[in-house]
Amino acid sequence: MPCNAEGWNSEQNVDWIKPIHKERITSTMTKYFRKVNPLWEDADSKKVVNVIEKLIYRAIDVDKLKRLSMSKEGFTMSFNVVQNMYSDELLDLLMEYHTDKWHFVQDVFMKDGLVKLVYEDRYLNSPVGCLILAQFIRRMKDLFKLQYQSIEINLSRKDFRIMFDDKTLKIDRKFSFPEHRDDFLRLCMD
Repeated sequence: MPCNAEGWNSEQNVDWIKPIHKERITSTMTKYFRKVNPLWEDADSKKVVNVIEKLIYRAIDVDKLKRLSMSKEGFTMSFNVVQNMYSDELLDLLMEYHTDKWHFVQDVFMKDGLVKLVYEDRYLNSPVGCLILAQFIRRMKDLFKLQYQSIEINLSRKDFRIMFDDKTLKIDRKFSFPEHRDDFLRLCMD
């Protein structure tokens, strides 16, 4: 039974209802329709559910669902930057990827601009990493017109080993002690 709604053919494959829910809907529909027509079968219900699924799919605001899901469950973004750039332009480059998530972030920030920032990192262990993080946070503030209510930075205290037992600082050398990293990061953030 082909169904055309704005050029939509019911035989196109659009499965967005979870199979377990589809089965429940089908069995419930069959149970109630058999009261009206004892010849009604599961196959009839499956056809109706498939047509409804295809018709409703076009009416769903997918962006709104994504945003609702992100606001409830949160999300992560993964990046691998392999091009040369100025460190204070990192956020601008990253915003070219995962645009739907960045639009969500921007919309959330634009509501009132008052933000509690929580940052977690297992691998931040060099001066250059600290500088990039501080510039990234500042760029977010400028770009999204934020006011930080608080900034909480949670960093790993593992994977440090004494390579140089001095306070000589080289931009790409790993810190030997987490305390040195923490002190340097505080200076960068200030």
